[in-house]
Amino acid sequence: MTSMDKKKIFVVGFGGSGTRVVQMILEKAGYFVGGEYLEKSTYDVLGKDGKNDMVKHFDECYFRNNCEPLKGFLQEILNGKDEWSFKFPNFTYLIPVLKEWYPDSQFIYVFRNPIDTMLNPNHHEFRQFGNLPFDASLENKVKYHIEITKMAYEKMDYIVKFEDLCFSPNKAISDLLSFANIEIYNVNDYIDLIKIPESIGRGKDHYERFKQMEEFNFIKQLGYLLD
Repeated sequence: MTSMDKKKIFVVGFGGSGTRVVQMILEKAGYFVGGEYLEKSTYDVLGKDGKNDMVKHFDECYFRNNCEPLKGFLQEILNGKDEWSFKFPNFTYLIPVLKEWYPDSQFIYVFRNPIDTMLNPNHHEFRQFGNLPFDASLENKVKYHIEITKMAYEKMDYIVKFEDLCFSPNKAISDLLSFANIEIYNVNDYIDLIKIPESIGRGKDHYERFKQMEEFNFIKQLGYLLD
């Protein structure tokens, strides 16, 4: 593996969409990683309470427009580093702020089948942000997911489809690392990081509910066969 000019990358997307595996691939490729402490290196960076501090600072910025604590928190972790990858799905909602702080940063948006994703019961964004009530219908959650994904297609620098990582890993990993300016000699070194979850395809029993919705066509445009 060799590296060219590596980048400053934020990894964002809905919880349960595959952001973790993208971050793990970048970490294995030699990127300094920050964000939720999922691996030992990120745990060492943030410390035991680092994730709670990050969520607290995010809330302060998003809800009360007091972004200085978050800015200082990120500076403490990232300043002085020429390359990094920082994973925190909620940063999807702070892209303009982060772009102002880090104008040379780039954003990777990770998504998977919106119906599969929204069947995950652990979507704290619905409780936390108030965009939808937590007990919202599956239809409304999927509509919201699609709204964010459409925005991502306009604003993100690179988009990763989780199912491509699962079922076409050689190409998906090669393309991801090419975007990250990493030259690899053996994709197989990364494939073992990808575990196909049992939840893949769990939304198929619900497809009939969406066929009359305008959003159904967009899901198909993303490459999902829903017939």
